[in-house]
Amino acid sequence: MLYAWGQESGEEDIIRVVEEGEVERWKWLREKRVSERDPGMVHYPACQMAVPSPEESNKESGWARLRTCPRCEFVFCAFCR
Repeated sequence: MLYAWGQESGEEDIIRVVEEGEVERWKWLREKRVSERDPGMVHYPACQMAVPSPEESNKESGWARLRTCPRCEFVFCAFCR
């Protein structure tokens, strides 16, 4: 299957050409790239996870700084860290 320049391959294409460990690394790198592009993303060092800002929060309130780690569910302030 041919892809246009700049078009990303899907997971099924990657699985066909690389080993399982490389697929896991590809998934990790894809998530890392997405998190680095998002200005609202905060890094939680205890779990080494990128934590997005909540969609439903009001950006003007202090609650917008509150984050919850998706891995351990620890709640922390993105401003204080």
